[in-house]
Amino acid sequence: MRIGKARNGEQRPEKQLTKTLDTVSDIKDSARMSLLFDYYEKLLGDRQRTVFGLYHEDNCSLGEIADELGISRQGVHDALKKAEAALDKYEERLGLLAKRETYLRALRSVEATAAKIASDDAIASISVKEDEARIRRYLGKIKKTVGDLDV
Repeated sequence: MRIGKARNGEQRPEKQLTKTLDTVSDIKDSARMSLLFDYYEKLLGDRQRTVFGLYHEDNCSLGEIADELGISRQGVHDALKKAEAALDKYEERLGLLAKRETYLRALRSVEATAAKIASDDAIASISVKEDEARIRRYLGKIKKTVGDLDV
């Protein structure tokens, strides 16, 4: 199986899939960097903060940023890479984005449990005692989920 262009000059499906996966990966990386920037923006130097914001938030090209700041494209590239490395380092040490993900998962779990409590199927037993016991189990699950969070 050959990867690359077919004889008729069109991209082979394997190559197209690889390009699509790369694009999805780039979007995820960019979104992650933007979230890290939201958390750690104040820890970056002025130049890094400006370059990062123009590139990731305002979607400016390296050339546009270089023209705007009066520096070379290489200078912009270096500042951008240093800012991205710094953001990764801050996340590695402080873990605020990871904690956010943990909290969001816990919130989804609590929401799902609350939905079960509110549903007709969850509270439809014959006796009030059975309903009360079922609700207490659900509340216990919610308390455990919240208790497991490192607040």
